[in-house]
Amino acid sequence: MNRRAIVSLSAVLAVAALAYEIGAGQGGKAPEGSTRGREAATFDALRKQREARFEAETSLADIVMLGDSLTEFGHWAELLPGIVANRGIGGDTSKGVLNRLGEVLRLNPRVVCLLVGTNDLLLGRGVDEISQTVSSIIYSLQEHHISVVLTSVPFVRADFPIRINGEVTRLNQSLRTLTLYQRTDFIDLNAVTADNGELAREDTVDGVHLSNKAYEKWAAALRPVLDHLAEASRN
Repeated sequence: MNRRAIVSLSAVLAVAALAYEIGAGQGGKAPEGSTRGREAATFDALRKQREARFEAETSLADIVMLGDSLTEFGHWAELLPGIVANRGIGGDTSKGVLNRLGEVLRLNPRVVCLLVGTNDLLLGRGVDEISQTVSSIIYSLQEHHISVVLTSVPFVRADFPIRINGEVTRLNQSLRTLTLYQRTDFIDLNAVTADNGELAREDTVDGVHLSNKAYEKWAAALRPVLDHLAEASRN
């Protein structure tokens, strides 16, 4: 199965799982004849498999890419210098990332590049709640002398089924302010992937997940920041 097909399948599973959770959280019902859609159950199984694989790995990393499926689908070992560990999990939220920081710390990274928040917004969580959780993630990493590079939450296409771009703008404003207080580098991914307030067609495979071209743009924005942090750590 090629990468586009894998990403599209993952997107279907992710949206199905999120739609179920939104419905359940608002008193909604799962499709008639089931307590939970098969897509959502499959999605949960894939997540657990990925978490188990992380726990089984023992190697260390210079850089950890941390987040949800937007991080998971990047070929970071090819795109970035040094030893890079991909710790993206499709469907993860800010609280999910916070709860699995122990596994990230075990890798003893010098830098963690964080992008999270899309799934929180899809689930209807508020900007303040997300920002507070992201702040806790950053604080926990910095306590262990790890540099954090925070990436903005990218827009979705205007025709994506769940419209969140207004909240994406508000969240990114909050995250940018947060990085000033916590002395964290900030990468504005929308500066290179947005087209009139939505994700550019060339930069997405399905309206929310990123294309290879978008990953190249993201990596190009990260590399000078990572080089600067590496130089600072040597001095």
